[in-house]
Amino acid sequence: MTEFEAKMRAHMEHASSRLENDFMGSKQAMILQAMDKVREFQLACDTILEEDAKEFLTLLIIGSMFQSFSYGYGIGKIEGETLKKVML
Repeated sequence: MTEFEAKMRAHMEHASSRLENDFMGSKQAMILQAMDKVREFQLACDTILEEDAKEFLTLLIIGSMFQSFSYGYGIGKIEGETLKKVML
């Protein structure tokens, strides 16, 4: 693992921790947004999903949103330390 990868992993873990504690409002907003996206999906596809399928889709969207948040947090931290733009 490179130094960049190690730093990125550490910052992403820190972001996950902060999402659970300091950014609880942001976490809740992401959950509500994911639930809205599932509703929009059902309307666009003109289908009704069973509760298990809705929950699975919601969790999939939430997981992606949390991961995107963590990547963004990590990149921001690295850019702040190096004063250079990070491109993945």
